[in-house]
Amino acid sequence: LFFGQLRPGITFFVDTDSPNLGKRGDTTSSIYLQDAFVELDLHPALQIDAGLLLLPFSHHGMTGATGLLLLDYHAAALRYPSGSHRVWRDTGVMLRGQLAAGLIDYRLSLTNGVRGDATLEPRQSSDGAQAWTERADPRNRRDRPRVTGRLAVNLLAPTTGRGAVAAFGRGVHLSRGDGRLRSGPAVLSAGVSADWQDDLNVTWAPAVADQRRKVARRGDYLALAVDLLADLPLTDDGGTALTAQAALYSYRHDAGRLRAGEERFLPGGSPSPSGTALFVELGLRRDTLALQLGADWFAARHTPGDDGDLLAIYGGPAWWWLGHDANLKLQVGASRQGLAAAEQERWRASAALQLQLLF
Repeated sequence: LFFGQLRPGITFFVDTDSPNLGKRGDTTSSIYLQDAFVELDLHPALQIDAGLLLLPFSHHGMTGATGLLLLDYHAAALRYPSGSHRVWRDTGVMLRGQLAAGLIDYRLSLTNGVRGDATLEPRQSSDGAQAWTERADPRNRRDRPRVTGRLAVNLLAPTTGRGAVAAFGRGVHLSRGDGRLRSGPAVLSAGVSADWQDDLNVTWAPAVADQRRKVARRGDYLALAVDLLADLPLTDDGGTALTAQAALYSYRHDAGRLRAGEERFLPGGSPSPSGTALFVELGLRRDTLALQLGADWFAARHTPGDDGDLLAIYGGPAWWWLGHDANLKLQVGASRQGLAAAEQERWRASAALQLQLLF
């Protein structure tokens, strides 16, 4: 992490990451640039961020990793288009600000998103003969930018602030005082978000031998979200607190149901099914000890059977020894993916023990 102030009103933030280095014995993963942006603070109602930005799509999607309640992000709920981001970041510019003394928080970004590739390349027919050529990536053929925005109401303390570091959404807030772990000011926030880019959903027409593959239909990518965050001290000293968060998402990743002979364009061969996602999380803390629970759910649309459906339930104790600077969490749960699977294959149990150090 590298951040600071260039001069009054101009701040910056740079972050590198290698989140899975050493996982399962693999030490080949690279270190990469995750965040890199400058903020121009003109007024409480207007800050301008430019660079590699965390997209403002739902409160959870713009929360920094050092403010999470559970072990990790709800990646099953945040489903951006393939090739449109790197770890939920995109390059561009964002306007943000706080209105009515922090009651209203708005964000609006204009970023690259998916960049289409007009290169033609051969494709093989089922009998092995070269039958047609097609665009390597036929999406966003007009090269239009991606638009993402969020509008939130903060009924108590605001969840963000001015300055590059404060651009990240607040998750669970913990600090030490008088030898005890305490929550910060009470937070109760609700928001709505949208994420859009032109011409990302492509359906191929039926293949015809010796002819270029044609696009049958196109459609815009659109995602919508509503979210709620509560971080509430239950005692006057803040030593006991309740933290809860939930978000509901709707995704349109296709141009409608397939007709005979048609095929969806799948960038990288990986489907991004349309559907509805939901996550919830809950934590109850007394001083440094807490019990934390979470769940993820996704229901796919326009897919054969129920391919892509997901349900996961998990939870466990946490020891917030030094808050986010040093903590230990145990998470045990089970997940079910593809509800049409055989009964014995439906649920998979998992357990993880995580030590977090921030220094």
